[in-house]
Amino acid sequence: MKHFKAGQYISQGYYKSFQPTFINRQWQVESMEVLQLLSQADRELGQLDMYSNYIPNIDLFISMHVLKEATQSSKIEGTQTNIEEALLDKKDVPLDKRDDWDEVQNYITALETAIKALENLPFSSRLIRDTHKVLMQGVRGEKKQPGEFRNSQNWIGGATINDALYIPPVHLLVPDLMNAREKNDITQWFKFFLVGIIKTAKKGISTFDSILQLQKQNNLKIQRLGSRAANAQKITNYLYQRPMINAEKVSEVLGLSLPSSYKLIGELEKMEILKEITGGQRGRIYVFDNYLKLFK
Repeated sequence: MKHFKAGQYISQGYYKSFQPTFINRQWQVESMEVLQLLSQADRELGQLDMYSNYIPNIDLFISMHVLKEATQSSKIEGTQTNIEEALLDKKDVPLDKRDDWDEVQNYITALETAIKALENLPFSSRLIRDTHKVLMQGVRGEKKQPGEFRNSQNWIGGATINDALYIPPVHLLVPDLMNAREKNDITQWFKFFLVGIIKTAKKGISTFDSILQLQKQNNLKIQRLGSRAANAQKITNYLYQRPMINAEKVSEVLGLSLPSSYKLIGELEKMEILKEITGGQRGRIYVFDNYLKLFK
């Protein structure tokens, strides 16, 4: 690892592109710091995995992490959709925000599709291309080769390729050169990703701890509702899956009339389980506010 060279600059006539070294090979890890981080990452992931035994329907909570990732990562591309907006049905999203909403929904679908595909495919160029195709379907950029690697030269910084700060490999090499960086310190990259895994696992553990505490608190509140406790529990369980609801959905889930649904919603508001977010008298929408806060 200590003698690793990330790549070299190759002349392309009037400019030079960077061509990384292949890294798909066996590595001998000599850095004790990397080995310690690897061990810590393994422990944190093991602790995180234990929560699957304690949290019912863990897939529902994972879906909220996916939603959080979708809204935050999409901001890199200038998409401005928060978690509450992403949870809305498309018909309830303002017209001027629907393009951003579509991109976040595509991100969620693409990530879920990729995770499902990993059951049968290795992490590969095919998987990346298939995921990108889903990501770009029906949104801005859908005409720019979705599901394909670029087929022309690009550059970063500078008005033209002649004064660019960085010029990636020529497009003909992209299929074979999928991952490298300009600096030669690959040990630093190992440390970077391992620290990322450790921090993400710790954050997940903290979030799951908070979810369990919230469940306990809400269950105690709901028990005070007497005969209405069973319906309140059903709605609360639904909210862990989709933490936004209206009276019509409550009526559908429980088979109650709208007046009875509004009465139950009122009780959940008093207990600070639900919070109304529109401020209007009609078309009211309620969120599982304390739950959503755990993912912000």
